[in-house]
Amino acid sequence: MSGPTVIVICAGEATRWGGHRGTPKHLLAPEGERLLDRTVRLAREYGAGRVLVVSKPGDTRYEVDGAKRVDARLTPSNADADKFLSSRHLWSEEGRTVVLYGDVWFDDDAMARILRDERREWLMWCRPGPSTVTGATSGECFAIGFWPEHHTEYETALHRVASLWRAGLLRRCGGWETYRAMCGVPDASLRTHRMHSRYEVIDGWTEDFDKPLDYERWLDRRRGRSVSVVIPWRPAPGRERAHAWVLQRWREHFPSWQVVTGRAPDGPWRKGAAVRDGLARTSGSTVIVADADVWCDSVEEAVDEVAGGRARWAMPHKLVRRLTEEATEKVLRGGPLDGATVETHRGMPGGGMVVLARAVATGVPMDPGFEGWGQEDEAWAVALETLAGPMWRGTADLVHLWHPPADRLNRRVGSPESQARLGRYLEARDRPDTMRALLAEFCTSPLEGSPMTYRYRNANTGDEVEYSHPNARLEMLPNWSRVPVDDEPEPVHEPAPAVPETASPHPEPEAEQSGAQATIGRPPVSEPKARWVEYALGLAQDSDEAAEITTLTKAQLIDRYGSKEN
Repeated sequence: MSGPTVIVICAGEATRWGGHRGTPKHLLAPEGERLLDRTVRLAREYGAGRVLVVSKPGDTRYEVDGAKRVDARLTPSNADADKFLSSRHLWSEEGRTVVLYGDVWFDDDAMARILRDERREWLMWCRPGPSTVTGATSGECFAIGFWPEHHTEYETALHRVASLWRAGLLRRCGGWETYRAMCGVPDASLRTHRMHSRYEVIDGWTEDFDKPLDYERWLDRRRGRSVSVVIPWRPAPGRERAHAWVLQRWREHFPSWQVVTGRAPDGPWRKGAAVRDGLARTSGSTVIVADADVWCDSVEEAVDEVAGGRARWAMPHKLVRRLTEEATEKVLRGGPLDGATVETHRGMPGGGMVVLARAVATGVPMDPGFEGWGQEDEAWAVALETLAGPMWRGTADLVHLWHPPADRLNRRVGSPESQARLGRYLEARDRPDTMRALLAEFCTSPLEGSPMTYRYRNANTGDEVEYSHPNARLEMLPNWSRVPVDDEPEPVHEPAPAVPETASPHPEPEAEQSGAQATIGRPPVSEPKARWVEYALGLAQDSDEAAEITTLTKAQLIDRYGSKEN
């Protein structure tokens, strides 16, 4: 008996996905292989007969080895049901048909169970409620299988829910509504999420990516990372819009990461104090300290090095590109980051954007004793190198938005006092005990232990060697691999805690999920304007609103945002 006809549907509108990560969700490659390529490959490995990829007409990006791309026959008035009806002409008239959702990462167990099932009945393959592995809080549909005798039943159910949607009686007309229609549920109950019969539960790492937050949460869980971003900042003329743009950028690109603005006390600016304030309000096991006027597209690579235990601290960038005032204005208005620059220079270790393991961020903190601008980043890098070991460094550029220059002696030196304080760090370089004693002046628990080394293991012999810096030769050899710090296992693929018994077993799958980062609580009216600006920015829906917030008076902020719920 030949295998089932497999139809991979990729012709939906993906309105909730938008342009996240610059690619359609079906073409994401979370582990080096695109979702679509993985789905086709697994379908072939587990017994598929024909494999057909249904995409929008003429979209050659969906042409995959091992499958035939077919243009969808689209009828937009059918809304969500159209992604299934658009492949009606491809359903097998002789054997089993399996329709796979194209925006799903399938694990091997799920694909094997779906394709090797030979029961002569239609079946929905889904997760009715929260996932015990990925941490997703709602249910998802992944596939449906049926035989020729079910074609009319399936097609009728799809047209039924599409008609109810057009009449305004259904909010959606997708997989769940169609499943309930096929189970004979009356029209009035199609919106109620309840499982009936004809379904098989799929759990594990299989997950559907409807929204950017779905994907980012899955990716964090899969890679064993929990990330917090600390942005040290204080309102200053000419800097507010850049800060608003940076906040929005973090939240759009990494919606699952916690973003906190660190505030320094009144008086001279102290970046270390602002970092300390922000760090105290974070929860991530990996911490990013990022200036309020910079961005680096490759920060995720540095995060993975730290979260994976291959480095204790890292910087994603090698060079800093300082944009002109005109180029910055274009960026703040929604333009690209490739504008004209004032200069390009090598990034100062410890400055711009730094990624650290939480133990390192707390045990080797940035010195809050530096006042004004200058030397605090350099001193921090010396302390980190001495106590945490060598820095992992990426090769990307850090883009620095223009703003009025800060007061300092010159571009290199902030003040004589800061230069003298840096001298104490330089004297303690490579002397861990001396460095810990220096940090103990303002840190109750300086990082203990020896500086990190780079450890490699030979897969053939089991031999291990250590170096103080990455070994380029061993990095290239296939039989050598870098192992985590202190021989701790890679913190990935850990199952999520079980859902509490008191939780509802089947929460409504279509419910919107809230962001991972907590919006800062609504401040009292007596708080300064800066506090209200920060609170309002946490509620902003887009970059235009965020930019407008910085122009409002305190009274206007209270009037507009004082009654909004978190």
